[in-house]
Amino acid sequence: MGKRLRWCLYSFLTGSFLCLNDHFQPFHLKSLQVENFSAEFETKLRDWSESFLNFHPAWLLAKSELKSYERQYPFTIETQWNPFRGALKLTAVPFVPAMKIVWQHAEYLIAQDGAAWRRDLWDKVLTAEIPQLPELRVGNSFPLLEDLGLNGITHLTVPYQWLDSLQQTLLSQKDLKASDVELLRRGGEDVVACVFENMRTKSQSSFIGKVSHLEKSLIVVRELTGAKPEQKTSIDATYEDKIIIKKNSVIPE
Repeated sequence: MGKRLRWCLYSFLTGSFLCLNDHFQPFHLKSLQVENFSAEFETKLRDWSESFLNFHPAWLLAKSELKSYERQYPFTIETQWNPFRGALKLTAVPFVPAMKIVWQHAEYLIAQDGAAWRRDLWDKVLTAEIPQLPELRVGNSFPLLEDLGLNGITHLTVPYQWLDSLQQTLLSQKDLKASDVELLRRGGEDVVACVFENMRTKSQSSFIGKVSHLEKSLIVVRELTGAKPEQKTSIDATYEDKIIIKKNSVIPE
């Protein structure tokens, strides 16, 4: 009789639990909130949640898929789980870019640690606006990145600090405004091309020079653009022992 009574009690408790679970659904995922994700990626996350919809603690077992998304896209996913309310909140935290680079016909967002993401991946999955960033164009033949970053993160092959220092040197010259800046590699040498305008005299220089001798070359640029108002000049500072200067025409008003 004792064994039969135990089975009856077990059946009663099991039935009661199933009845209460069906009525109150304490483990059903009642709320999935997503923030900062694009509509397309939000749909992907809601499809992901279907696997633990009836038993929300199982989301912990599915968490590895969120980690795989973090390897593919320029964000980390912040999670907040309230097991008593059956609520899960996912927030996209974008990585912090410091520079924008145009290379191989695509735009890349670069972090200070050298990590790089294609801009189209950001646009695809995030609603957050990309901050205003300094831009540097890089010649297609320059070995800038480890790969094209089509499927996730890639990295610079040169130190970020080197790129930043180059750009700051060009943009911080007294009276000179640099535009159309492009980094190139020619014959194994790193060279930079740009257009300088002297803000006092409104003179312009089309400039190309070695990055290693940039400071010395810019002294020549400042002197030439400051000498004659509204003069156009071409300056080639890619040679070891000379700088070639060609005076063009007066800039039309």
